[in-house]
Amino acid sequence: MKRTIVALLIGACLTVMPGTAAVAGETNPLLQAVPADAWVVVAIPSLSEFDKRLTNYSQAVNSPTAGMSMLMMAKGALGMFTGVDDNGGFAVVLMPLDSVDNVDDNIAMLIPTTDLTALLSTMQPEDAGDGISKISMQGEESYAAAKGKFAVLSPNIDVVKAILASKAGADSAMSPFLKERFGKDDLVIWANAKQVSSSTLFEQTFMPMLLSAGEAQNSAKSIERSVAMLRSFKNVQVSLRLDPQGLVFASYVDADAGSEADKAIRSLKASPGSALLGLPGESYVAAVGTLVSSDLAKMCADAIEDAVPTLASCADESMAETVTKLASIVKNMALNMRSVGVGVNALPESEDGLVALTLVMGLEGNAKSLLDSASELYNTIMISMPEEEAAGMKEAIAYKIGTEGENVHQLTLNPAALGAGEDEVNAMVKVLGKEGVSIRFAAVGSKHVAITLGGGKVHLGNVTKLIQTGGAPLKDEAGIKKVAAGYPGNRFTEGYLSASAASQLASTIGKAVDEEVPFALPPIETPIAFYGVVTEGGGEHVELLIPMDLIKAGVQMFTQQMGGGGGGPPM
Repeated sequence: MKRTIVALLIGACLTVMPGTAAVAGETNPLLQAVPADAWVVVAIPSLSEFDKRLTNYSQAVNSPTAGMSMLMMAKGALGMFTGVDDNGGFAVVLMPLDSVDNVDDNIAMLIPTTDLTALLSTMQPEDAGDGISKISMQGEESYAAAKGKFAVLSPNIDVVKAILASKAGADSAMSPFLKERFGKDDLVIWANAKQVSSSTLFEQTFMPMLLSAGEAQNSAKSIERSVAMLRSFKNVQVSLRLDPQGLVFASYVDADAGSEADKAIRSLKASPGSALLGLPGESYVAAVGTLVSSDLAKMCADAIEDAVPTLASCADESMAETVTKLASIVKNMALNMRSVGVGVNALPESEDGLVALTLVMGLEGNAKSLLDSASELYNTIMISMPEEEAAGMKEAIAYKIGTEGENVHQLTLNPAALGAGEDEVNAMVKVLGKEGVSIRFAAVGSKHVAITLGGGKVHLGNVTKLIQTGGAPLKDEAGIKKVAAGYPGNRFTEGYLSASAASQLASTIGKAVDEEVPFALPPIETPIAFYGVVTEGGGEHVELLIPMDLIKAGVQMFTQQMGGGGGGPPM
């Protein structure tokens, strides 16, 4: 039984496919059969849809399993040739624990059935009383009983009895968003976080461990804050789905109303502006943008403050005051943050390098003050060093103000002074431009700071102009526009990675530094993409898309590599 459950879980994770959509206003019967006090549930909403779409997917990517029914194979392996309702849902359930030593004995399977007697006919069933049968499943003693349209199987008869006796289903513990979404996903892993964190096991086993670790690291306050946040979570879920665009991974979390976590989640509202403001669109490789609320900024600042005692205790006595001051500067910078955008762009070959990195920060306060804080960070570190050591460090890491205008700072690393060899220095120049590792900081108006690496003054100028004019050209890039058309408009975060552009950039850089890249992806318009939204009930929902074209290209490259005698996947 235990080996069977593990095998099914691994198989589900490797072969997940889309399930049927939930009917509006109805709860999936599987959720009603699973007890509300279950700790973790791994579910497939529809076995038949799972199998049908898995077959279609295998054929689409020309998989070695194309045309094979995984459902029939699984039923054969379990000896369940009759009695299974192929149109029903399947779940593995972890019931409440009182010890980490008895996890296996608290697991049960819920299998949809049309005839329990037929389902158990090959398992040597014996009457165990109370409508429960003792069975032998792959040589292991287990117990089985019917609950509605499902067969409940477990190695522990008490677990079977508990599931049969439960009146409230898992749907009563789920948020409305999760209940509505359940039938739309293929593989769902749901954790009843509230049940876990309020359990005796958590209180008596994990709490002492956490608090002890906090005291040992001089960060008890940080641990207490983390525990309070952990206890406020209600639902935690991850899921997988394959739709026509590709494989979709999703996550969801919500918390008690009024808790710090709940306030932080609900505060992540989309603004009229784009989180991708100021990030260049031409030859983009990757881009990520996220909005930062005042509540979330405060949480980050509090986390920094909580970490100060630990950081100070790890430093030399002479450096403790410096560490505290640095943490204070960083904390104030975090409090000021309202948005962050990061982009990577390939550049045409020139003296300005092959790649440019961009960071655009939206601020609550004055942008110039953030630059001053960066300068103060540098000076604080230098002042804390012995004079001779500081002089050597300044030669290796130089910080200049006003070389390109009063609102522009520049941090330049001297690789040679840091021990880099001539070949390494030449490689940096080829990739990042004639200035090597030179980072520019620019205050743009009063609410934004642009930070660039690579591309020289020209790239910083382009970014500055985009911010000043409210430009977010990535929104109109063909691949991004295509995938984002199906995303909700109230997203607070979004990110995109062009796998083919990244592959091409890696090849270009490889040639420039005499390091051959062994493979390159064909042009793929749809990027790897993700977005995050706050649901109507206050939960945070995030989705990540792996495009179908990329999956097909990856399978094809792997097949060609194996066929060419490479002996393994592309490196």
